[in-house]
Amino acid sequence: MKFDSKGQAFDVFKLLIAAVVALAMLAILIPMLTLNWGLSDPQKEAVNLITKQERLPSQYGEKQDVIFTNKMEMTAKAISENASAGLPSEQICFSKGDFSESEDFVIEGGSGSGNVILRYVGTTQKANIGVICDDGESIEGDLTDRGLESEISCGSGESPSGPSTYCVIILRK
Repeated sequence: MKFDSKGQAFDVFKLLIAAVVALAMLAILIPMLTLNWGLSDPQKEAVNLITKQERLPSQYGEKQDVIFTNKMEMTAKAISENASAGLPSEQICFSKGDFSESEDFVIEGGSGSGNVILRYVGTTQKANIGVICDDGESIEGDLTDRGLESEISCGSGESPSGPSTYCVIILRK
């Protein structure tokens, strides 16, 4: 029998080096891959929150960890059609909330068209969304009581008023 001068220990050493390099690569890749794990779609979460909160007047509900990506939109019409509450799109409102100073979030529509659009024009933004529903006469007071007062835009183009139920979707940090 002829033995290699390197011996069997050299193969074990190569395996050990390969394992260390593989672990180092995983340590770099896993944080990049998990960036969006556990983060939800804002439109779907808004639908779920409105369905729940519409039956709980004056109570605030929040979903944490939603992700907005470039050119993502939330529309009052789509939320209205998908929420089981059956709330008309004219009575769904958006507020930039904690992002009121940010130019990455843009609210369009709401001029009587029956639709209002919240569009994200930045790259990627992790946020929370909150929803509060109440009659038109009480909704602004509910927002103020919780320190959530900021400009709201509704599908009707007007401020909430009257006995009809309105739901406000609020962006939170």
